[in-house]
Amino acid sequence: MGHRFPAIVVLGWVLAAAALSLLVTPLGTVVERSSTAFLPEDSPTLQGLRVMDTAFGSGDTQSYVFVVITDDDGLGDGERRVYADLVSTLEDEPERVSEVQDYLGQPQARRSMTSKDGQATYLVVGLRSAVGSPASDEDVKWLRSAVEDLDAPPGTEVHVTGDPAMISDLTTAVNEASLKITAVSLFLLVGILWLVYRRVTTVLVSLVTIGVALLCTRGALAWAGEQGLALSTYTDAFVVAITLGAGTDYCVFLISRFREEYGNGLEPLDAVAEAVSRGGVRCSV
Repeated sequence: MGHRFPAIVVLGWVLAAAALSLLVTPLGTVVERSSTAFLPEDSPTLQGLRVMDTAFGSGDTQSYVFVVITDDDGLGDGERRVYADLVSTLEDEPERVSEVQDYLGQPQARRSMTSKDGQATYLVVGLRSAVGSPASDEDVKWLRSAVEDLDAPPGTEVHVTGDPAMISDLTTAVNEASLKITAVSLFLLVGILWLVYRRVTTVLVSLVTIGVALLCTRGALAWAGEQGLALSTYTDAFVVAITLGAGTDYCVFLISRFREEYGNGLEPLDAVAEAVSRGGVRCSV
């Protein structure tokens, strides 16, 4: 097909890229809406968490975060007020927070939840969302926003940590890094292709080919995600890196093979067919 009707094949791929880009929900949106949790439901860690939560907790907790309050000058009335205000805020959000383990109602627990030097204390917050899920990221953002709204006295610091918070930070860092990686990769891609071929048309053909492949890949994954395929929060970043890398390799390989076959006397279309067949792709001629 590609040998006999190259224009139809090229047009088909361009139309596929356009359709998948315009008619399918963007991959980033699908990932945010339907990505799976960081750990599978049958993992030993989550099974153990469920058993412990059923026996000792609310029975609705999927993950825990820790809010740490510190003051180098020692905890005083101001920090205790912040602690009480935060507990009240958390208890007013039952849709997000399944339980709050604090020492307000259990004074005997205060010693175990406060540092020996009296400069730090913490409380445990149970969340209804699983670690690494989009809902967990939203809950961590909400909790950090609630912490920032606290009227903390000068010198007092309040931080949110724990697995959900760390995974949320990791996801944010990966997404931010992927934009930089994509920009650097494109710059290196253009540089490598220019050094190898020294022709604008050859470089443009490679870039367009890789661009079409990337649009089709992201669109196909987004469609599959909407149909129920489990996607990770890192899917978008990985697919860009893999497609750019593989696309560059195959473009360099196939163009080199084409030039070799064309130099051996084959007609352009025959040279393309031979180059593709040598690349492990079966070509119908």
